[in-house]
Amino acid sequence: LALWIAVASLLISFASALFAFWSNMIAKRSLRLSEEQAKARLPQLVPYLMDGLIRRLDERKTTLYAFSLSLSNRSDSDNSLSALELRIIFTRTGNVSSNIFFPHNSTLAQDFGLEGTKSIIIPTHINAHGTIAGWAFFEIDNSILRDANIDRYEIRFVDAHGKESNIEPIILREIMDEKPLAQS
Repeated sequence: LALWIAVASLLISFASALFAFWSNMIAKRSLRLSEEQAKARLPQLVPYLMDGLIRRLDERKTTLYAFSLSLSNRSDSDNSLSALELRIIFTRTGNVSSNIFFPHNSTLAQDFGLEGTKSIIIPTHINAHGTIAGWAFFEIDNSILRDANIDRYEIRFVDAHGKESNIEPIILREIMDEKPLAQS
């Protein structure tokens, strides 16, 4: 009888250990799935640059910049674009490096000759796994960058959570003629 009780105890203990191991495996899988779902809900805006243009307006002593952009929301949660800025990193004589931010101005489309194009409006809603596209416009007074060597440009996107995404345009086409681009 004592032997049967010991064997029964051993079998119950072994079954208990298997059940605990199985429960642990399920718990690990559940935790991994939960972490993946939480990560998918984090804000993540991914920018894409399609085109970059420059137009110098001598009569206004300004330079206009226009960028055709798309912004994708890879998150499982809706998001919003709350700021769009052009950052210019430049060096002045004496190798003093500086940078300055310029806000997007959607009303500059007609000054650029792009009246028929869609300008990005700030703020704008972006659905989960959605994409917005449009043009961003910036105007810079020529006196600000006088005697400066421009090192690079950076377009900065800020979402509703304060998270930043950046893209660096490398090639910008300069528009020299006075004919509006929409008619080209």
